[in-house]
Amino acid sequence: MSIDHAIAALAGRQFGVVALWQLTALGLSASAVRGRVATGRLHPIHRGVYAVGHSRLTRGGRWVAAALACGPTALLADISAAHQLGLSTWSSIATHVLVPGRRCRSRDGIVTHTSPPLHDDEWVVHDGIACTSWSRTIFDLAATRPRRLVEKALDQAETLRYFDLRGIERGLDRSPARAGSKVLRSILGSYAIGQDIQRSESEELLRSICLRHGIPLPHCNVPMNLGERWIEADFFWPAERLVVEVDGFGTHGTRSGFQSDRARDRNLFLNSDLGLLGGPWTEASE
Repeated sequence: MSIDHAIAALAGRQFGVVALWQLTALGLSASAVRGRVATGRLHPIHRGVYAVGHSRLTRGGRWVAAALACGPTALLADISAAHQLGLSTWSSIATHVLVPGRRCRSRDGIVTHTSPPLHDDEWVVHDGIACTSWSRTIFDLAATRPRRLVEKALDQAETLRYFDLRGIERGLDRSPARAGSKVLRSILGSYAIGQDIQRSESEELLRSICLRHGIPLPHCNVPMNLGERWIEADFFWPAERLVVEVDGFGTHGTRSGFQSDRARDRNLFLNSDLGLLGGPWTEASE
């Protein structure tokens, strides 16, 4: 196999990117690397990391490039690992990378984390990308991210059948004072993992606002009879007779359609008795 074929094969396994230390291991000299950069066969992404053939990388390519820029043992971590593992839809512009056993400074587009050498159950290769394992990722999220994001990640781990309480307990036993341990113990002691998976992003946002400001939590997706038709109210506070809707133009097609529907709902609402379809809200609505 020629060296260019070897480079292409390596890049094919790494989402189109290679590191200088890998090119050197294949036998390419520094001047040969510079020559390939000059002719457009290699495209610099980070210092010592190149895209092969073109620079239009996928998300996976950007993540692998960030890890390669931090050395052979680096892997995705924190919110980037959570996204890669499917534990969270949240992400960040910068890629979060863990470098076990040594310090590595952050740079443009890369946030680095350090730790002692990892145990075998603390890392995994998922869809071709090395990242912290689901349990290690949960610990890292608990140390740096809002509690609700950790709860949702645990819910998603249960949905994906990753969740294994023994994995969490091993981490707690190894490092009982590690950052995130207190939050994680509190969640495990009070939160019903897997029982609150279907909440939408709008529900999550409103719930966080209510909890932050001490507002009672509303009922969600409540069927209501407005006389001429039934609607499903996004959020409803029965005692206050308050309805909040959170849809936008995309739901209605046009701005005029959105405004027309909102005006009709207001008129129906103001002239109705808030009749509800059963449930514990019927008495309050009367």
